[in-house]
Amino acid sequence: MFRDLSAETVEQMPLGFLALDAELRVSYANPTALDLVGMSLSELVGRRPWDLFPQVVGTHHRTVRATAPVAIEYEARLGPRERWVGVLACPTRAGTAVFMRDITEKKGAEETVRRLVALLHGSLDAMLDAFLVCSAVRDEEGQIAGFKVDFANSVAGKFMGVAPDALIRTLVPDWLPDLLGVSFVDACREVVETGEPCIADSVPFGVPRPGGAIASGTLSIQVLRFNDGFFATWRDVTERELVRREREFLAAVLEQVVDGVVIIDPAGIVTYANPAFRDVAGLVVADIVGHPAADVAGKLLGSLVFDPLEQSAVEAEPRLEAIDRIDTDGTAHHLEASMTPVRDGDGNVTSYVVLTRDVTQLREAVDELAQEVRARTALAESIHRIPAQASLDQAAQAICDELVKLPFVGAAAVEAFLGPTDVQVIARTAPPQFPVLADSHLPPGRAAFVRERAALGAWAEYEEVDSAAHWLGQSPSGLKATAHGPITHGDHVAGVLVIGTFDEAFAPTLVERMPGIVLFSTASSALLAERLHERSREADLRNSLSAVVATRAFHPIFQPIVDLDSDEVVGYEALTRFDTGQRPELCFAEAWSVGLGAELELATLRAALADARALAPGLWLDLNVSPRLLERPGRLKSMLGSADRPIVLEITEHEVIEDYDALREAIRTLGRDIRVAVDDAGAGVANFSHIIDMRPDFVKLDMSLVRRVNRNLGRQAMVVGMRHFSRTAGCRLVAEGIETVEEAHTLKGLGVEFGQGYLFGRGMPIGELPPARIASGQKVFERTDTRE
Repeated sequence: MFRDLSAETVEQMPLGFLALDAELRVSYANPTALDLVGMSLSELVGRRPWDLFPQVVGTHHRTVRATAPVAIEYEARLGPRERWVGVLACPTRAGTAVFMRDITEKKGAEETVRRLVALLHGSLDAMLDAFLVCSAVRDEEGQIAGFKVDFANSVAGKFMGVAPDALIRTLVPDWLPDLLGVSFVDACREVVETGEPCIADSVPFGVPRPGGAIASGTLSIQVLRFNDGFFATWRDVTERELVRREREFLAAVLEQVVDGVVIIDPAGIVTYANPAFRDVAGLVVADIVGHPAADVAGKLLGSLVFDPLEQSAVEAEPRLEAIDRIDTDGTAHHLEASMTPVRDGDGNVTSYVVLTRDVTQLREAVDELAQEVRARTALAESIHRIPAQASLDQAAQAICDELVKLPFVGAAAVEAFLGPTDVQVIARTAPPQFPVLADSHLPPGRAAFVRERAALGAWAEYEEVDSAAHWLGQSPSGLKATAHGPITHGDHVAGVLVIGTFDEAFAPTLVERMPGIVLFSTASSALLAERLHERSREADLRNSLSAVVATRAFHPIFQPIVDLDSDEVVGYEALTRFDTGQRPELCFAEAWSVGLGAELELATLRAALADARALAPGLWLDLNVSPRLLERPGRLKSMLGSADRPIVLEITEHEVIEDYDALREAIRTLGRDIRVAVDDAGAGVANFSHIIDMRPDFVKLDMSLVRRVNRNLGRQAMVVGMRHFSRTAGCRLVAEGIETVEEAHTLKGLGVEFGQGYLFGRGMPIGELPPARIASGQKVFERTDTRE
């Protein structure tokens, strides 16, 4: 009865069913399967499935003999209607059961959804405004801890300075510090919790850009709740705000400008006169506004001047009149007056503007101003001749050498800010009577003054003998004044550029008109700022890392490696933890960047070897080393020679290995008992080519491949492939990141020999390691082939 019932069920079920015998040939097919493949039972029986489904090629027909089902879903043109079919193959005692499902409608629906999503994204990308969709990130208590980006259109990506796809799944920063009195994230949290939209105009923003710069401005923004999150649209209104502010500024300028300004309507009536004009004319507002322009202006300029100006404005011909005027007290003034028509978009005159200017002092300052302009021009041209590719010291010295060629510059120097208090004079040029001293540093008092003053901007001062000695090397008689231009990097000062003059006549110009002279610091910043900043950063980093090595501000921890067959510990991997909590890979990378990589690696390896002496005898020790450390293996060989146990060197591949032959030879010089492991297999970092070139004894499967492997058939297939490859290459597999018993059992069943992860123990200091079952003998450490 059961068999009859089962047969009837199979015959009537909506899924296609094929039965394969032990030779993987079709022995039975239900009507649904016959309909899907478009064949009769007689045509189908006896055929192999990969003859029917040419997409299932390679090793897929072998995998159906594995202990777990093998799911294969693909687009297939089966039968006369060319439908999409999903296939599931499962091993049975007698052979293999194959189930087929018509997924045409599902695929069609998915394609429709994809088209709609693409259409929506395209529409949002075409918006002129930025558009952002975010969802709430909640903590264990359900409170909103932040927001992650679900979608960003191209305008939002451009606004943030990154590609829109790069924003997806990132946390939203607080780039609006004041949005209706709270930060951007807090405002969005309130929108999600209350449902009330947030709409604001003229909001200041600051968006970080690559390299540390901050793009700032003003925007108009709307934030509305959307599901458990929000969507926001905004528009950069910086230019609009600038126009508004410019109008307000111009209105304020007209009130405060020293030139007289009068505005006249097309009928010739005065509509506005600023205080400067009223003061010069000796009139009040009531005597000017609302009166004919000829009467008002004539009292100041005289009709002989005003009439030609008026006629010139009507004819749209520019005209400037010079007026010599004597006040009642006998004071002489030189005035200039002009009248200009203001026209609308159609060319119609809407008003006339009369400007009057007292040019008495201007005429007196022409010579001085011309001198300043010539100085600034010569200064800028000399600095721009410095090649941009010059090193820091070369560029700094070249700038100093160029500056002293100017007739008003007698000495020049570049001062670099290093560390929190140090100021070093890295370049200087002075007359022969003042010898240049190399590698001098400002005294603490002067250094503190320079750093504090530079934070406020450029400055100039009449020179004192003592202060000049700080940057010239000795007390120079005759130096009259100096100007200091801060060299800025981002939002901080990296150093100063100093010029001094021996010209007593030029000294007042340098001090009193300093803002126009020390603009040279802008040009020098472009050449020196990045290099000065990098030198300061490297100095700080080198000092910090030297202290880490000197004080051993780190400690080794040990994580067990077990035999998956026996659950016995066969070795430990030594890892380093820094007292600062900094990520180890970042700390080592920084050390190599400042020339301390080898010292830091050797110090941590030395500590690991010392602590490992407390481990049970016979267990191997896995040590992480970089390829660069192996370029000079002498010190490492001496250190490893004192080891009391077998050593595995795990080669970290965070940099390109140019010469594998040289690397293998360096490892060979360390001793025949040294084994090699490569990590991150399956994570896209260590590929098959790398493993082949390295010829390791152990290959460590990355935790991304191990995690939930018991529930992921694709990862299982990858592990099977890696196992096959390891046997061919003569190496053994170690699975990293095992956290569950199920993962361990699955990996063991797939042929992985060794495991490592939280299931077997976390990395712990040597004194805190719990007792563990120790594998007897060292057979697990023997090579699996006869490779040299």
